[in-house]
Amino acid sequence: MSKLHFIYNPVAGLGVSRKAFAAMQALLQEQHVDYSFSTTEYAGHAPLLTARAIEEGPDCIVAVGGDGTVREVASAMLGASVPIGVFPCGTGNDFAKSLHIPAEPAAALKILQKGRMRALDVGVVNDMLFFNVAGLGFDVDVLEKTQNFKKRFKGLFAYVLGLLSALAGLHLRRIKVTTDQGEFYHNALVVEVGNGTHIGGGMNVTPLADPCDGLFDICIISDVTKLTVLKVLTRFIKGKHLGMDITTYYKAKSLFVESDPPSPLQLDGEIMGTTPASFYIRPGVIQIVC
Repeated sequence: MSKLHFIYNPVAGLGVSRKAFAAMQALLQEQHVDYSFSTTEYAGHAPLLTARAIEEGPDCIVAVGGDGTVREVASAMLGASVPIGVFPCGTGNDFAKSLHIPAEPAAALKILQKGRMRALDVGVVNDMLFFNVAGLGFDVDVLEKTQNFKKRFKGLFAYVLGLLSALAGLHLRRIKVTTDQGEFYHNALVVEVGNGTHIGGGMNVTPLADPCDGLFDICIISDVTKLTVLKVLTRFIKGKHLGMDITTYYKAKSLFVESDPPSPLQLDGEIMGTTPASFYIRPGVIQIVC
């Protein structure tokens, strides 16, 4: 890539992105790379900056931040001829893990310059886009609790504290999932619909997912108790939950999820909307450098 444009989120990762992007700029200048950048000033600013950058015709537009920044930048690039790149420097950087994109500046820059192109799938739920993982249940409970801990802690540790806090109110949800294979009922702890593999700063929830295969990986954990949930979640975090009796795992292009009562959804780590939720995948609509 001869010309790069970076969409830089200075508050990503509680300020981690500031130091990371400064290091990236030093490398770009040292290597005489032709680059430019735009800085986001508020939530929802990145799509506008991305649309402007596309008009300027760079060889690649790079999202600098965490999963939220990637989601905002990528949402403005559907069908664009210019590819997206990722410099992960947010709190969790879960999407980058699916494509083995490193956070170390020199390694990330090498991929931006010499990586290969892949056609990235996009998930849609109730007309909202997601690029990594969407879900409902206990993970949303944890996410709500985690927001307070993120003010003091970074990465997986903040999510673990949120997880432990959410355990006090642990409850299962009666879920109905409809796919082209039929209707299925679960007393679910979580329902995860993965385009990518990880959530929560490193929890490997849909370990077989490929963001470029045209399919969702669906993981449902059911029928756990307060006595068994910690053991289950330990395996869940490490991606060792496949094959357990409480795990349902399959691939699909679409599904419809209902719950009673309605449950809030998380999309790429952001709480947005509720069930009922209609999911479908749009295959290969963005080119990504990885």
